[in-house]
Amino acid sequence: MKRFLIFSLMVSVLITGCKKFDSRATAIVPSPEFQVHLYFKLFEGKPFYLVYYNDDVLIDWSALGLQPENGPDLSQNLKLIAKENGSGHSGDSNKHWMDVLAGKAYNSLELDLRSEIDSQVGYNIIFRTFDHGIAFRYELNEVPDDMRISNNSECSEIDLNDDYSWNILSKNDSVGDGVYELPAILNSENGHEVQIDEIITNPFPGMKLKRRSDINHEYIVTSEKNDTESDVSALTTPWRIILFNKK
Repeated sequence: MKRFLIFSLMVSVLITGCKKFDSRATAIVPSPEFQVHLYFKLFEGKPFYLVYYNDDVLIDWSALGLQPENGPDLSQNLKLIAKENGSGHSGDSNKHWMDVLAGKAYNSLELDLRSEIDSQVGYNIIFRTFDHGIAFRYELNEVPDDMRISNNSECSEIDLNDDYSWNILSKNDSVGDGVYELPAILNSENGHEVQIDEIITNPFPGMKLKRRSDINHEYIVTSEKNDTESDVSALTTPWRIILFNKK
């Protein structure tokens, strides 16, 4: 009861203390020690998420969704069927989880989203909030046999807070034209650090980070430089990992 009260007070502070908070949020999931708060909402049938790290919005409202082969556009015209909260610990194997997250506690939020055009078609999006980051992935559910996710079906945006100026570093060279290999690290002038990576648990090729404009705060997860189609398809995407730090 005490823990719930503390969480309720913290949410109240966030709601009243940050002009970027949107009261239409459908669900909120904090990390175990409340250092990270993830907000999710459906706005006019489109899914979005926002992330606080301590008292700062680091990821502003960013779009989510899938555009699978042989099926409806699942980045819009969606409705929420069910949501479920949980908790757990990530795997200890480095094959599946990065060192910084291996064995760490998390809280989770699973959302069942369906197409308003065809309610039999949709996906679950699963969020995990750690005390220094988040992870998310998509899982198709109840879909026709010929519907799959290819490596450029994903429409996951990462819109960093534009109140800060961001510089991007990539451990691998940039592919060019605003496309970066993962892992990529973005630093702000006030000491925030955001690292973006993935955990490949199925046959998808490695994804990349693509700048959506000349301004260094809008990115989207993509496949190749020219978004070429891949023969690889699956029912589940790899985990997208976003880590936070303040220097």
